[in-house]
Amino acid sequence: MLPDDRFLRAALNGALLAQKDVHGRTALHLAVMNRQKENVRLLLEAGSDPNLADSRGGTPWLAAFQGRRPMPEIVSLLRQHGADNSRADQSGLKAQDYAQAFGDPLIMSLIR
Repeated sequence: MLPDDRFLRAALNGALLAQKDVHGRTALHLAVMNRQKENVRLLLEAGSDPNLADSRGGTPWLAAFQGRRPMPEIVSLLRQHGADNSRADQSGLKAQDYAQAFGDPLIMSLIR
């Protein structure tokens, strides 16, 4: 996942958006995890599913809230493209559970 979106644009010609790596993650999972908002936008516009689960039940939507403070732009893009707020990971936690840990009112408003 290179930060320069030219590589992703070239790869999207005929790419399988649901193709997964050995951990069950799609390109959208990786773009979200690496906080590459332009790649997230390109993948979503190409039809990537923000609700497709990896091998641990994590979706790109949930990945937006794990590890670091969520990026409002990515959260907003995922919501606009149908991210499911009711989905939980293997531990039973949902995006709202993760978002509350950061206590950011803007992020909380974006997930409602």
